Amino acid sequence: MVWPEVLRAVSGLPENAVLEGEQDLLASLMSGEGLTRMNSYLESHPPGTILQRRKIVSAFLDKFALAERIEVEVELPGWTEQIVDELTQSYDEDVYRIAHMDGVSFIAP
Repeated sequence: MVWPEVLRAVSGLPENAVLEGEQDLLASLMSGEGLTRMNSYLESHPPGTILQRRKIVSAFLDKFALAERIEVEVELPGWTEQIVDELTQSYDEDVYRIAHMDGVSFIAP
């Protein structure tokens, strides 16, 4: 959901700029009916902020996502729950540090 925000940020485009293909990823993850309904909703209820748009998109994904395209099972032989927890904690710490670096505009999902 943040990819359009990243593209706008690195290109210097305004927050409300429309990008060609902006919804291509959503179209690959959501049923056609869901995408049509979401677009209709966004047209009739334009979000005032990025956060509002994210909430709307999340709600439509919750209802219309194609499960086989969202859920990915990854087998990692030898990885224990403890290893995953440690890596997750390390990742979270790294993200926190990056988000608080001077000169960094951090776009969080």
